[in-house]
Amino acid sequence: MLLLRLSLASCIIFCLACSNGKGDLSQKIAEKQSNDTLRITDTIWLKDTIYIRADPNWQKYFGLSHNPHQDSVWGKSVDHYISDPECDALAFDFYYGNFKPGDNALTYEMLELVLTPNDKLRPFYRWCLEKTMSIADGALGEYPGEPARKYAENYPKEFIDYMNGQTDSSVYFTWVELISFGGLDEFNYDQERSYAEIVKRMLDACPSCADKDIEWIEQFATAISSHEL
Repeated sequence: MLLLRLSLASCIIFCLACSNGKGDLSQKIAEKQSNDTLRITDTIWLKDTIYIRADPNWQKYFGLSHNPHQDSVWGKSVDHYISDPECDALAFDFYYGNFKPGDNALTYEMLELVLTPNDKLRPFYRWCLEKTMSIADGALGEYPGEPARKYAENYPKEFIDYMNGQTDSSVYFTWVELISFGGLDEFNYDQERSYAEIVKRMLDACPSCADKDIEWIEQFATAISSHEL
């Protein structure tokens, strides 16, 4: 009888500890994530803090530890971005693997975050866009093109500097390919119109661009509109 009572007491203490000791990370995740369960795709929640992902390996080539103090984006720790109260829940969930892009409206919503005027968070949202590009196939391949083109048009100098800082040329080719594939609907995929509009918009957004930047923009617009890499 004494042993039974001790066991029962131990169970009660354990349950109380589980309910009261969720930890800082779980609390932060709960605060960041939307109440809209559609945001957490491929996820089953158990007892508030335990979850099982149907496809836990979809980020396996991202090179992530999921420790935001160790992982970095554009020279800053991931914590620099996700600790910002303005960081969107979709990007937060994407980093932790709890939101997997797919053929749905939330994916486009996340990709369009790259158009934010928030200079601090934009590199992190660009990372979300680019990582989505790296896994884009089938229907998902149609999603990144338009946000990617609009980002280049709205922030041309930042985009040029980003591309010039790449050591892997495939990054540039991926952007060109996906914009060509899914980002020219507005121009009805007309080659001359696409080229003219993209050049005009990028130059309008970069009035102080140097001659070499203007040449870069023209080459970029040519590659996109003509589908030539």
